[in-house]
Amino acid sequence: MAQSKRQLLPTERRAVAGLAGILSLRMLGFYAVLPILSVYAATLPGAKAVWIGLTVGAYGLTQAIFQIPMGYLSDRYGRRRAIVVGLLIFALGSIVAGLARDVPLLIVGRTLQGAGAGASVIIALTADLTRPKARTRAMAILGMAIGLSFGVGFVIGPPVAARFGVPMLFYLTGALSLLAALYVSVFLPRTETEAGSDRMSMQDVLQVLARRELVLLNLGVLSVHLSLTCLFVVLPIEIEHYIERSALWTIYLPVIAAGLVLMYFAARRADHPGWARPILWTGASLLAVSCLYLAFAPTGLRSIIIGLFGFTCGVALAEPILPALLTRFSPPEIRGTAAGVFNVHQFGGGFLGGLLGGASLAVSLKWLFVLLAAELLLWTILARRLPNPFRVEIARRRQERRVRSLVNGIDAKRPGA
Repeated sequence: MAQSKRQLLPTERRAVAGLAGILSLRMLGFYAVLPILSVYAATLPGAKAVWIGLTVGAYGLTQAIFQIPMGYLSDRYGRRRAIVVGLLIFALGSIVAGLARDVPLLIVGRTLQGAGAGASVIIALTADLTRPKARTRAMAILGMAIGLSFGVGFVIGPPVAARFGVPMLFYLTGALSLLAALYVSVFLPRTETEAGSDRMSMQDVLQVLARRELVLLNLGVLSVHLSLTCLFVVLPIEIEHYIERSALWTIYLPVIAAGLVLMYFAARRADHPGWARPILWTGASLLAVSCLYLAFAPTGLRSIIIGLFGFTCGVALAEPILPALLTRFSPPEIRGTAAGVFNVHQFGGGFLGGLLGGASLAVSLKWLFVLLAAELLLWTILARRLPNPFRVEIARRRQERRVRSLVNGIDAKRPGA
């Protein structure tokens, strides 16, 4: 039986598997730290509510600042070089965070980690190495790789920290990043962008910022990651009121496993015309409902688990769809910069979420969850204005064919042609 056009070709499968491995190696140590980072920061000298939130959100601040420059440089000088530089900076920040013995130095380490902003470049490179019809599936594989790192990291992080200390998790993160940089340098396939491109201009950047569909996607990823970071500042501290830190995996494992299964089936269905937007809307709605539940449910561990489960399922639905739609709505020549703008909003949301979560530790969490639900619901309403990505892509291809036909006709009429 003939292979579906939406299936990855062998060369695409190898390239996407390599990129997914890079993300997994980098993010495994990062996610292993996340469930206990706010708790760990609270034990260090200089810990205050806002500073605790900043230890989680500082990573997002420098990620947001450097996403556009890294995406732009990858368009001009090559994706591989940009990824390797980002991984090395991330490893340096991990080492500094591991050596930190007070909150200010820990924030410095987290800031350096964020400066290694490579997410936009990896998204752009994945798009470079895959066909449009298979791109949603490729992005889903990246999303599932991140989700797997998320799940494994959350499971192994608390017991490893309990046995060897939180600094060991930072050192593990740095070592895995160096391993990923070695893989990129030796094994990752080269693309047309390796020699650089002179097509980028300020007009292209302004085009990215002005496109309605890209603006809606940027607002969406900001909303998702703002709420995600907020929850993982406050919920680990709340959960520790009921169970020991080393037992956190008993909550995270089933929740993350369910999210990964849902992500897989949602991503497969999203490959088909007409499904991507409804799946995205469903995920965003589930995020808002989960935050409302956390706000008004009875106090207790059971309510936290139910709210966390619903929120994780919402992330599983929305997370792989957002970058896949980004690559469909952005032309190849500006894709790196478009991914950079997208990730500015993603990590900017993480930074704001860290600040908001830290500030909320000193007040009632109920109003934090209400606020998160409101901003997620607002974006769900705005997302209804997203155009059909398949129709947009078809229209762009037709325009490109018309331009090529016009150019060929002009060349044919030249003397001596």
